[in-house]
Amino acid sequence: MSATELKILIHRQVDLLIENEDIEDLYATINLFLESRDIHFDSNHPAFVEKLSKSLQNAENATSISTSELKTKMQSWITK
Repeated sequence: MSATELKILIHRQVDLLIENEDIEDLYATINLFLESRDIHFDSNHPAFVEKLSKSLQNAENATSISTSELKTKMQSWITK
């Protein structure tokens, strides 16, 4: 089956969905699929730079714990 034929079948199946939750789940699945693909990209593309900037801001603003703190917490979980 060709890529075009597969796309037609996929579009037909998507058109059968009526529940918002199903459509949202499908959208999330497609996004996850596309994000996990090894796609060559332009590292200077504005969308990519923006995504990196947001990721950096999130990392800088996140509360974190040290490795030794994590080990202590994990040890307490194991011994319970």
